[in-house]
Amino acid sequence: MSLKAFHLFFIALSILLCVGFGVWAIDRYTATQAVEYLVVAPAAFLTAAALTWYGIVFVRKMKHLPLLALLLALAPRDAFACPICYGDPNSLIAQGVSKGVLALLGVTVVVLAAFASFFIFLIRRARMAAAMTEESTPS
Repeated sequence: MSLKAFHLFFIALSILLCVGFGVWAIDRYTATQAVEYLVVAPAAFLTAAALTWYGIVFVRKMKHLPLLALLLALAPRDAFACPICYGDPNSLIAQGVSKGVLALLGVTVVVLAAFASFFIFLIRRARMAAAMTEESTPS
């Protein structure tokens, strides 16, 4: 499956999901008369319409894709060279990029550790609450 077909598949799937969500919201509005569903339904249908327009524009733009691929194939090899990747690994720029990547990885690890510790905290609190409930209920 080509990347173009893959993209079009997900556009079509998103359109179907938006329409389905809009129909569901209308059904929920008729059942509950809650105003939230009346607001969400048109937004879902407008999103489906916008995705349909985007899909049409995408198909029109992709007509020129073979010409672009040919131009890229004929481009000189140096046009694809990344100055960081193919340059001097001991240069200041390469060292700065490496340190930036390490800093971003560090931030990611800290955030994931914070999420994990928060969920561990919630699990412990739930166990404590369950134990306290068992102690306070007469047998």
